[in-house]
Amino acid sequence: MQHGQPIRLVGGLRPVKLEGIPVFKSLKSRLAVLAVASVFSLGANAAQITGAGSTWVYPLVAKWSVVYAKETGIQVNYQAIGSGGGIAQIKAG
Repeated sequence: MQHGQPIRLVGGLRPVKLEGIPVFKSLKSRLAVLAVASVFSLGANAAQITGAGSTWVYPLVAKWSVVYAKETGIQVNYQAIGSGGGIAQIKAG
């Protein structure tokens, strides 16, 4: 991907621009987006995708979820419980 080209994620989704917030600048935010993208790709055959984690990434997931549901018919249920809570749930299986 060349600089300046739009980022495309699963289902043709693109990150939204939030006023005054640099999107995908920090390693933490990149990892959060990667985790969310992984959830989207793993649930491609499911009727619903459920996930939980970062409160910072929640506004992005909420907007992407609407578009994703329209394009695929798959609903996304994401709970903003904090990064630590999301990591704890992954470790717990």
